[in-house]
Amino acid sequence: LQALALVTMLTPLLFATTIDDQRAAEDKLRYNLNILQAVMDNTTDLIYVKDMQGRYLLVNQACADIIKKTPADIVGRRDVDFASQERGDEIRQRDQLVYAAGRALTMEESGTFQGNKYTLLTTKSPYRDATGKIIGLVGLSRDITQRIEQVEALAESERRYRTLVDS
Repeated sequence: LQALALVTMLTPLLFATTIDDQRAAEDKLRYNLNILQAVMDNTTDLIYVKDMQGRYLLVNQACADIIKKTPADIVGRRDVDFASQERGDEIRQRDQLVYAAGRALTMEESGTFQGNKYTLLTTKSPYRDATGKIIGLVGLSRDITQRIEQVEALAESERRYRTLVDS
């Protein structure tokens, strides 16, 4: 009888503790998601996640802006849905290199998209499930077009100067 009385008194306390623990975990998760969303929303770098088939699972606004679509219009689609088949295949081949390496790779990507010339410095990393199996990739690309153009303009200026001096 005493044991039953003790269990009856402790049960609400145990449930309250479990509920408090669950609320604390939910609050921490919400906090972490808010931080992640702030990073995604406020960076000028392109951030994206793809599955093994090359479908976008997540893109930030900077990525959507360069494609000239909304993030919702991009998620679930592949690069060939926004670029030429040839360009989409090139991107897919670089994604495959990341999967084969099983680690982060950094590369410079240049091309023309929707009439605009661009150069991106891109780091792509595989992401894995709980068992360690690669299930997609995470990409971060920085638009370095302006910097490349400035370097090219400086090199052209130096070439003209040398030609003038040599003459």
